[in-house]
Amino acid sequence: MDLEYGFVWTGERFGDPPKRKTRDFVVDSVKKCQADVLLLSGCKDKQTSADTHSTKFENPYDGPGFAGGACTNGLTEMLTEYDDVTFGQLLTGLWRILKAKRYEQIPQLSCSHKIDMFKKFSLIGSFQPGGATPAPAPAVQHAYAKPPQQVVAPPTHHAVTAGGAGAGGRMKSLFVGINYPGSSAALAGCVNDVTTMLKLLPDRLGFDVSNRRVLVDDDLARYRDRAGPPTKANIIAGLKWLAEGARPGDSLFWHYSGHGTSVKDKSGDEKDGYDEALVPADYNSAGMILDDEVYEFFLKRLPAGVRVTAVNDCCHSGTIMDLEYGFVWTGERFGDPPKRKTRDFVVDSVKKCQADVLLLSGCKDKQTSADTHSTKFENPYDGPGFAGGACTNGLTEMLTEYDDVTFGQLLTGLWRILKAKRYEQIPQLSCSHKIDMFKKFSLIGSFQPGGATPAPAPAVQHAYAKPPQQVVAPPTHHAVTAGGAGAGGRMKSLFVGINYPGSSAALAGCVNDVTTMLKLLPDRLGFDVSNRRVLVDDDLARYRDRAGPPTKANIIAGLKWLAEGARPGDSLFWHYSGHGTSVKDKSGDEKDGYDEALVPADYNSAGMILDDEVYEFFLKRLPAGVRVTAVNDCCHS
Repeated sequence: MDLEYGFVWTGERFGDPPKRKTRDFVVDSVKKCQADVLLLSGCKDKQTSADTHSTKFENPYDGPGFAGGACTNGLTEMLTEYDDVTFGQLLTGLWRILKAKRYEQIPQLSCSHKIDMFKKFSLIGSFQPGGATPAPAPAVQHAYAKPPQQVVAPPTHHAVTAGGAGAGGRMKSLFVGINYPGSSAALAGCVNDVTTMLKLLPDRLGFDVSNRRVLVDDDLARYRDRAGPPTKANIIAGLKWLAEGARPGDSLFWHYSGHGTSVKDKSGDEKDGYDEALVPADYNSAGMILDDEVYEFFLKRLPAGVRVTAVNDCCHSGTIMDLEYGFVWTGERFGDPPKRKTRDFVVDSVKKCQADVLLLSGCKDKQTSADTHSTKFENPYDGPGFAGGACTNGLTEMLTEYDDVTFGQLLTGLWRILKAKRYEQIPQLSCSHKIDMFKKFSLIGSFQPGGATPAPAPAVQHAYAKPPQQVVAPPTHHAVTAGGAGAGGRMKSLFVGINYPGSSAALAGCVNDVTTMLKLLPDRLGFDVSNRRVLVDDDLARYRDRAGPPTKANIIAGLKWLAEGARPGDSLFWHYSGHGTSVKDKSGDEKDGYDEALVPADYNSAGMILDDEVYEFFLKRLPAGVRVTAVNDCCHS
């Protein structure tokens, strides 16, 4: 589209406060456009963009055959999984989804004016720093839309003073990492997992780790404050210490990374006839630590009003704390309003615990949990050698990529990260009391429906923490009336899908991409698609309102129609899915000497649509105050 600015990502997290709101933009073109135009393209100019099988993605809007563009499907997964994102999170989240699924293409963002990448993402209103976004008008039900959704605001981080959990509560933590060095059962990443958690907790969750015990058996020079080796006696002593003196308002955290196993149940309290067990460093002589022992020496001692969060990254760990309830996910999105706040819990154990205890475990009781190479994950806290547990690293990627999540989003997001990286283990959540899965996730305060979360105390800098971070509130969706974009603006949209059926250049999923976008826009972004043009060349029975085939003349006419009569406050959307190419630049305005071009259905006779023509027939005609969002899912885009 020959837009003036291109965004260059430097790896910054877009929940963090920006130093400069318009940072990381480079000038790509000398052409000017008055309107606020944003292009999200599937790849770099020198790359190709994949036509793929959309079953690789989480796409609830799939068309027949499940083919689709990787960019369109990745964007759909991002926007259906997370209710609210910034412009920066949208771009980097899409890239991470594609990277996790082993696509080499790197999505790009270009724009007519510099964007505030920390601003709430919307298809409506100005994206410039300080630019106003129109207030949403009352929602209307569209033909392609689900019922309007209540946006559940995600949690803020609870910054805490050393020793204080909200209103007067204290924090204590126990970290156990066992590599079993020199044994036949040796692991590589469990001690590194302790490093990761010691940094993650204060940095991203505001949890003070100064009052802690660390039990590790490897890389001892790093852990000068360790309380001893992770023997059975020391782990049980650590759990007793964690419970000792606990009082209402306190918050406790326990992380275990090592081997887990299952043994024949002798007490008769297990549904499947097996106890789950932790494997201490001296298991050959001292034996295992059964879930019955964890209950006896830890959970049973906790009074009501204490909050406990445990992460057990080991095999056979689904019910390793014998907590009363297990959560069963039904595929629901946790940004949607719940019908029942405590839905989908099953009784796993007859044991009772007064405290609010939550266990996030690496896998089901019958599964194994991987010791892996943490370079597969986005983990800024890696220890030496980069080995680590898949669950710990997936959790770290989830919490460093997204500033705020609900309990439900945390669990399902972790599962999706592991699934995308081809791990078969399915993380589990169990608890002593039913959890409001739509509640803001925190390590502090009650997680029960209606339970209070203490207000955060003033932040303090911890030894392992980065400077306290400002939480950037994510955007709400802009519900709109038909024909209205916020305060009086109008919406128009153009959808182009080209499969080139019967030709040597045939594609499978581009027309399906139109189906996806027609449903995604009103459902998740509140964009009215009733005033639209659709140009497709395949599966015509689905598109009875199509304006014609996607020829060069029709696509250019569609762009002219999109710009026609545009006025300040209007919001326009254009999606193109098909082939893209590059041709020798004849006008001398391209840095690399090549024009990028779209490939219409009649390219053999009519030729390509150059970026110069898109500028001439569309961008040049737009007045200031108009907002345009384009998604081009094609090669060389």
